[in-house]
Amino acid sequence: MRFWSHFKTGLTIIFLEIWLVLSLFIYYNVFIDRYFRLDKTLFLIISTIIIAVNVYFFNSSTDKWIFYKESFDKISARKNLIGGIIVWSIIILIIINLIFAFYIMGKVDWDEYR
Repeated sequence: MRFWSHFKTGLTIIFLEIWLVLSLFIYYNVFIDRYFRLDKTLFLIISTIIIAVNVYFFNSSTDKWIFYKESFDKISARKNLIGGIIVWSIIILIIINLIFAFYIMGKVDWDEYR
């Protein structure tokens, strides 16, 4: 069961990071360089780097995450609540940011840039 919990957590973090990077590419494409295209190769390279870093730090066989878990276990309940609110706020902002980025991208008249 411990593996399944770590797997779900790692997968969630990977998706959030990829969504954040994807929204940054969309903003770059809309506001800075409308001729820029995020091709599959570049997206796969960036996704592979994100996945590799997460597997390296959060894989249970390396146990690098235990140091961080132990330090978070020592904090008070009040700080833990505030930290939880901050983390959930960041997660919600990343999701809203991606939705908004797609919304902005949908409003651009791409025919003039093809």
